[in-house]
Amino acid sequence: MYKQLLEQFGDVQRFIDDMVRENVAPQISRQLVDFFSHLNNAISLKLELAALVDVGKVFVKATYILEGDGPLVFSCFETLQGVCNPCQNAHLPNVHAIAVATVDADPTQNVGAFEQEAKRSVQLQLSGFDVNLMWTCAKR
Repeated sequence: MYKQLLEQFGDVQRFIDDMVRENVAPQISRQLVDFFSHLNNAISLKLELAALVDVGKVFVKATYILEGDGPLVFSCFETLQGVCNPCQNAHLPNVHAIAVATVDADPTQNVGAFEQEAKRSVQLQLSGFDVNLMWTCAKR
């Protein structure tokens, strides 16, 4: 769902406009209009969404592997280790693409600053996951 939202982020404003025009959830609609009226809010949200998608795809793939009916004991550690590696060395291609596009539209901005902002948005959760996973693996 997050990936689809990221891919169709350009349609969010039209969706909000339709909500306002159709008088759907008036209070929420007003809050969304207010939030998206500030360009920095929209950019930050899109960057955080991109970071979530970039990091989350590893978790989604691991979940599908680990919910199988096969002999999971042989692949469990490798799958979880495969999740740990991207958490320790976050590679965020969607974040980079959005940062570059944003800077192309507004050259006064900085790609590196946008990438750092997005990494900070997911870093706390990733470090917590990494520590918990390593503790679990170490106990075995």
